[in-house]
Amino acid sequence: GVSGAVEYREYYQDAMGCIEELALYLKPFSGGGGGNNSPLSRPMQRKLVTLVNCQLVEDEGRARAMRAARSLGERTVTELILQHQNPQQLSQNLWAAVRARGCQFLGPAMQEETLKL
Repeated sequence: GVSGAVEYREYYQDAMGCIEELALYLKPFSGGGGGNNSPLSRPMQRKLVTLVNCQLVEDEGRARAMRAARSLGERTVTELILQHQNPQQLSQNLWAAVRARGCQFLGPAMQEETLKL
């Protein structure tokens, strides 16, 4: 009915407002200098562009937007963790993961060295 249409329009406007607010992060910083001077990493920029390009008026577009938003959220958490982890701890975790995988992605010489760690 009409009340359902009004409710959906409110959801649509709320969602578009959030996406438009996020899209502002794609604008480059002012301050001169060439290159990428965005506050976001390249992967975050790509994920945000994917979200901004979703058509929210279509069912499939809304489903894509949900997947894009989730992907953006997961990347945000990953980057926050990486930023707040000290490099030595990061290195220790990386080597622990390499050992846990049984060195399956390293060549034979590297496997021998890694197993000694």
